[in-house]
Amino acid sequence: MGRSGIGCRLYGPGALLLLAGLLTACLAGSASPVSGKGPALDPGSNDWAPAAALHLVPPAPFGPAQPRTAGISRVDATPTPAESPRPGATLVPSVPLGGPASTAAPVPAPRTFVVLGDSLSVWAFASHGTRASTTGAWPSLLAGMDSDLKLVNNAGVPGNTTTQMLARLRRDVFAYHPDILFVLGGTNDAGDDFAVSTTVANLRKIVEAARAQGIEVVLLTIPPNNALRSSRLARLRQTNTALIALGKADGITVVDVYTALASADGRLPGAYAAADGLHLSTRGEEIVAATIYAQLTAAPAPQLAP
Repeated sequence: MGRSGIGCRLYGPGALLLLAGLLTACLAGSASPVSGKGPALDPGSNDWAPAAALHLVPPAPFGPAQPRTAGISRVDATPTPAESPRPGATLVPSVPLGGPASTAAPVPAPRTFVVLGDSLSVWAFASHGTRASTTGAWPSLLAGMDSDLKLVNNAGVPGNTTTQMLARLRRDVFAYHPDILFVLGGTNDAGDDFAVSTTVANLRKIVEAARAQGIEVVLLTIPPNNALRSSRLARLRQTNTALIALGKADGITVVDVYTALASADGRLPGAYAAADGLHLSTRGEEIVAATIYAQLTAAPAPQLAP
């Protein structure tokens, strides 16, 4: 018999009716050829159970997250809120989605400095004045000239010699961890008849100890002094010459405030002096600060009022 005969025996009238019923059921459960949508699901029925058996992930429901159903991996619609920042915690600003991260460079911290010295770094006077004031001394004036400089300790002690300054390095300088140390000393050494070699040796020890701590050191020459007799004044000038030579030999920055302040005959002009001819007036302190600033920045000294 031909193939049609075989087909008649496999699909008789009863089998054809059964096949038609199965075909109708399949068409009822398939997607519509027009809309592409399947039959509506009963919200109350557990229509995800078959998906669980096939390890399929059902779509996340809208609105608040629902309780997890055993065997089903579900994506929560509502994410877990971020932990609230703790007090004192540093907050990192978020980067906008789709935008590049900020490339702004961080603002560098100002360089800190300490001043080690005597009364010339602590007091300021009116011209020819007799009343000392801590307002207007050169360390605070220098800090006010540049926001990149910050005075963390003025360790000037009236009456100190370089020997006394050396003895308090750890307490008055190293404890503050400055970037820069300014040293102005030697006036009282000259008044106490210290040998020039003693003063220079003390200052060299201060420089070496500070450098070992990673601190940059700037030495200042001793200002002119009208109160010293000629022999002591000569020793003061010899000390300044030795300090400048020390700076060149050891690579130490030396700011020559003596030359900036002295008149042609080597005296301290009245406009720069207190009544005693030893201490500096506010104007003299301004000259010291401006001279230091100009040398360290290689810039013209700030213009000062006459």
